[in-house]
Amino acid sequence: MSNKNKATALLLAVLVTAPFAQAQDTQDPEEQNPVTGEDFDYLQARVDDLAGQLDAARPGKRKFLVTGYAFGGFENFEGENSSFSGGFNPIFLWSPTERVFFEGELELELEGDETESGLEYAQLSYVLSDSAILGVGKFLNPANVFQNRLHPAWINKLPDRPLVFGSRRLQASTQLGAQLHGGVRVGNTKMNYVVYASNGPSLEAEDEASFGTLGFNNFEDSNNSKALGARVGVFVVPALEVGYSIEQSSNVTAEELGVEDADALIQSVDLNYVGNIAGGTVDCRFQWVFSDVDDVVFDPDASGGFGPLSLDNKRDGGYAQIAYRPSVSDTSTLGKLEGVLRYDAVNLPSGAPEGADESRVTIGVNFWSSASSVFKVAYQAADPEGSASTDGIMFQWALGF
Repeated sequence: MSNKNKATALLLAVLVTAPFAQAQDTQDPEEQNPVTGEDFDYLQARVDDLAGQLDAARPGKRKFLVTGYAFGGFENFEGENSSFSGGFNPIFLWSPTERVFFEGELELELEGDETESGLEYAQLSYVLSDSAILGVGKFLNPANVFQNRLHPAWINKLPDRPLVFGSRRLQASTQLGAQLHGGVRVGNTKMNYVVYASNGPSLEAEDEASFGTLGFNNFEDSNNSKALGARVGVFVVPALEVGYSIEQSSNVTAEELGVEDADALIQSVDLNYVGNIAGGTVDCRFQWVFSDVDDVVFDPDASGGFGPLSLDNKRDGGYAQIAYRPSVSDTSTLGKLEGVLRYDAVNLPSGAPEGADESRVTIGVNFWSSASSVFKVAYQAADPEGSASTDGIMFQWALGF
């Protein structure tokens, strides 16, 4: 116990024992009762309790933290208007007890002539044991490793997201439900796991622009079927993790769509490596997603004006990325630079409403002015099937705090 805490306890002991002393002074000496060991035990327990309450009330003991990140950027692509962008994402963390904690993120971005706001995630968690945590609410999709770990602007190595997790996403960014996750030791290695149940995705079938795709805004489930998912990650070596994810939804159709029931199965494999090689830090990421939705006939009675149509409803896509930073360079400026190379692609079925297959190559250079402040510049070459290539340049400054 520190000297300050000892002084506090002594003061409290004096205050607590004063009434006893005063009461004994007013009694007849022959009627005074001696102070017993039980009296001292009670006073010690009382002092310890009050000292604990004072300690808990000190600044910094409430375990509430506001953090987050902000970014601003610019992009200019062939055939499109160049544009500036910006956003601010505050993150709230609160742990009222040792086993209970809350985490939530707000998303504030400028789109068009308005400020768009959204709840990125909000989850309550309870620590069941050293290897198991129960979470409920809206949480980052654990099967979507990029979204779950890398999506904040100051962590993402490039100014934009891979196709499969951005404009052509094949996997939910978040889930609304409950999850159980944790990590365990297996032999000489470690394994992390998560299992979850959530409102499942919905099959889009109402118009020609989106039929056959999956809608992942599952705030209200479109039917009584829930999605079940899991991910297992194994550390082959301390710096290398290999993972497999599966999400099964037994029904993705809504009754009012007027199409036959369809099931969806989404699987993915991922690889994550961060280690020191050749005097610097190498960061490698890979994930590939496979989406398989049962074939159905869309607009079967032609009431929507685009059917009847059907397609082999299978899609896949992903990305591979490598970054290198000479972090132990003798030159301070060189040690702040980081090179990034990414390949990403999406493969679509024939007749898909989103268009055709697309692949891109992006190369970038980052300058880390501090551990959480990064300036990015990147050049991207896109090759959509059946269309002219669309090249462009992107800039972004991102700050984590």
